[in-house]
Amino acid sequence: MKCKKILIIANMIISTLSYAQENNQTYPNIIMGKEQNIEIKFTICDSTMIKKAYSSINEAKNNTIEELFTSILSANSQDWIDYNTLGGSQKSVKKTKDYFATIGKMDKDENYIKLIHKLEFKLNGTLTAITKFFLYQVNQRPISGVYVFQKKGNRWYQTSNNTTSTLAIIVMRFKSETFKEIFDNPYSYLSRKIVDNDRVNIAKLEKEFFSWYSPEKNKEKIDLYIDSKTW
Repeated sequence: MKCKKILIIANMIISTLSYAQENNQTYPNIIMGKEQNIEIKFTICDSTMIKKAYSSINEAKNNTIEELFTSILSANSQDWIDYNTLGGSQKSVKKTKDYFATIGKMDKDENYIKLIHKLEFKLNGTLTAITKFFLYQVNQRPISGVYVFQKKGNRWYQTSNNTTSTLAIIVMRFKSETFKEIFDNPYSYLSRKIVDNDRVNIAKLEKEFFSWYSPEKNKEKIDLYIDSKTW
């Protein structure tokens, strides 16, 4: 897997969410506040395959991002989902008995995840990863998805965060080649639009992304930068 590192301007202050408005267009989840220079690592995962592998919660250590994905696929009880979730039962998604019955019957060779790419960085001192993936299920088209994970101690946890919600959508929608263009080519269209002094400005990235969809769709930009297989 290839990793690219770059310093970014990330206005990621959880307590200071606000909205930026320009030309009567509102761009939600543009984080305004004190600038932070955050080192970010971009990894192309080469379609790393993750399958259900654990039969017991005791096997799930979640010491790596891949282990947490495996644990999520293997979870066959609400206690297990709570274990995977930052904040435990107070923050976890609640599942029904029918859901767990379905999980128990899944063929691991026909129901699996392929990791596509991920961004890793520290958010207010906490190691954070946003990972794009596709979920493969028998007799269904692959479904795109994105998870936000954070590391506490030696363990990774699944979480959701208003601060990273728009960035997570971008990570899922973008082609891997789009991120490579941003990080590798300072003369590209996207780099010229969103890079300030060798640092990617997250607010500008989000604003640029939304401009492709509103007030009208920019088919040229969407076809060039957006993965057509994502929702």
